[in-house]
Amino acid sequence: MSGFWQALSYALSNSFVQSNFAISYLFGLWLVRNSWSEPYIVFQVIEALNMASLTALAAASFLSEYVRARISASLTFHIKNQIPLIDNLSEAGSLSEQTIKGNIYLKDVCFVYPMFRQNSILRKFSMSATYGQTVALIGPSGCGKSTVIKLLERFYDVTDGVLFIDGHDIKSYNIRYLRSHIALVDQEPTLFNVSIRDNIAYGLDDASQEQIEAAAKLVNIHSFVVTLPQVCFL
Repeated sequence: MSGFWQALSYALSNSFVQSNFAISYLFGLWLVRNSWSEPYIVFQVIEALNMASLTALAAASFLSEYVRARISASLTFHIKNQIPLIDNLSEAGSLSEQTIKGNIYLKDVCFVYPMFRQNSILRKFSMSATYGQTVALIGPSGCGKSTVIKLLERFYDVTDGVLFIDGHDIKSYNIRYLRSHIALVDQEPTLFNVSIRDNIAYGLDDASQEQIEAAAKLVNIHSFVVTLPQVCFL
């Protein structure tokens, strides 16, 4: 159905141009025959009107794209001008040199997402995990498994309750230092438009070549990557 309306609008716009020419020249001929105007003036006026109408029609054909672009630009600037509640570039945090072992303790944690304050994701959630221990969070979709990881990464802060790492409030750590000690493998991985090396080392500024190659071998992609064109090493 949309194709029909597009075809109709195209036909009407083109017929309008031709009709405009015909009516304008007939009227101009009538003016010249009655000595109310000169042929050159009639030609100037008709061509000016024709160019104006063509410009208007051309602009109208891009109206839908203009509206979409305006909405996209508005959303882009809205995101750009937002001040994050948690600044990932902040130098704040008294603990920036302390060795993080990874002893995790959550007590009576409550959390709601800012955009969905009517839905409480975590209610009085408590758990602990010690260094070297493997812990699995199991439950149906939407129960808060990924939310716990986001709180550990400090993508969000807890709404209520406490979250300690190695006996210290998570907020007392410098956020960049904290995240540099966490390797997050999300359930929906994303490849950025950069090199494979940069994708592997993403988020770790001082990763060595040996660490990157070891990570590639660990996930069984190293042998495949080195066979790609223009790749002599990661």
